[in-house]
Amino acid sequence: MEKILLIEDDTEICEMIRNYFETKGTAVTFVNDGGEAFDLIRSGIGDFQRVLLDIMLPDGSGYEICRIIKESFKDVPVIFLTAKDEESDVVHGFDLGADDYVIKPFR
Repeated sequence: MEKILLIEDDTEICEMIRNYFETKGTAVTFVNDGGEAFDLIRSGIGDFQRVLLDIMLPDGSGYEICRIIKESFKDVPVIFLTAKDEESDVVHGFDLGADDYVIKPFR
């Protein structure tokens, strides 16, 4: 079974994404802040096939989380899910190694 790590502080979005992916047979683990995300990363995220990551977290930057994931787990795709829609934000995300960049709100 595919596993996704979702790092997002909006619990409604977490539930919506989890419900969608679970109907497709994909397990979703979500954390709501940077601290929890860093703990998971330190313990290894090898069980996850991809990471969905918000940039604006209450206690940490999604950009920093992306950088750390890509330094240690280059093969794990990171997809930003964010309201930050400036071109400079998108470019910065890809410069850090993001594999895709989805702007909220999304369908």
